[in-house]
Amino acid sequence: MFYKNIPALLISVLVLIIAILIFSVNITRVGLHNNYTEIQSNTLNKEIEVYENFNGIPHIVAGNEQDLFYAIGYYHAKDRLWQMDIMRRAAEGRLSEAFGEKTLNQDLFFRSIEMGDLAKKSLNKMSKKSIEILKSYSKGVNSYINNNRDRLPFEFGTLDYEPEKWTPYHSVLIGKLMAFEMSFSFWSDYSLSEIAMRIGKDKAKEFVPNEKEISISNQNNSEPILLPELDSNFISSLTSNFGSGYTGSNSWAISYKDGTINHTILANDPHLPINLPSRWYQMHISAPNLNVVGYSIPGNPSIIAGRNDSLTWGITNVMADICDIYLVKKGKNDDYYIDENGIETEFEFVRDTIKINGKEGFQYYRKRTKMSALLSESHIWNDNKSKNQ
Repeated sequence: MFYKNIPALLISVLVLIIAILIFSVNITRVGLHNNYTEIQSNTLNKEIEVYENFNGIPHIVAGNEQDLFYAIGYYHAKDRLWQMDIMRRAAEGRLSEAFGEKTLNQDLFFRSIEMGDLAKKSLNKMSKKSIEILKSYSKGVNSYINNNRDRLPFEFGTLDYEPEKWTPYHSVLIGKLMAFEMSFSFWSDYSLSEIAMRIGKDKAKEFVPNEKEISISNQNNSEPILLPELDSNFISSLTSNFGSGYTGSNSWAISYKDGTINHTILANDPHLPINLPSRWYQMHISAPNLNVVGYSIPGNPSIIAGRNDSLTWGITNVMADICDIYLVKKGKNDDYYIDENGIETEFEFVRDTIKINGKEGFQYYRKRTKMSALLSESHIWNDNKSKNQ
């Protein structure tokens, strides 16, 4: 009886395999476009032409800069929209809206840094020219979203949500996230402080030979402060996903003169983590009085490293100490702290809600001192016993 069913079983398995293959091919090709596409837009002033080489690297030719940055936004969205959306969500503390409760701790952490507020402040200080560029770029991103609702990257369908409208604020927000990623001192301060606490300041200074003093003392008290226990697993997940931790960069140039001709080579090697898709997006952009080829970051219209007709440029991280971590002593209860002048001061409480996919939103109060929000309220430290925040 069993042998009689073998042909039917084999046919069923074969049909299932074919169905899975067809489904897999179709879902991975959802966001792909035809070799030739003509797009109409009321936003453009003149016709734009885009040529792609066999590696898919675009050469955008526009009649003016406004149309050019529009096209850059369109092409970034065409190839990297989900990457751009996840980066802005990460910086703003909104990953849980897509991924559910498993990213709640990361959202709490990034909201405690208040990167969104910093992005808004930077945006308000930008020049009129920069704002115009970001607005043109945003129009290009939104044009792609609006014209391709039925062929968005398959990740949106898998997670069952659609991308929101892009604004200049989001481009600045991604720049802030990149700055955070390049901040070595954010993580080294934690590490050096914990080393100093465990083995003593004198031995800890051997890790930083030029450092005269490693301070883990209260400003108003000469006695050492007992640091809370660091949540190493959480910090490791942050450095792996959104913090540098192990990246670096370098650049160098050589030049020689051959008769009357100068020959120069610039080598630039930014050591960003290896991601899929890559953090970089290579492109060639041309407009009157502008011809640039190089690498951009999806979400930002700038060519970060590249060259034009007369010069070349790159970017490298000098690993400067740009961040300081302060320990705040608790006051008479959890609602108060001791400020830098030794005065007991009440925390500022900011009510916030994090939306969670599939669950009710997480409501909480974010504690703030006069300086900033408290990071220890966001799972950097596993600390329920220490007298210090």
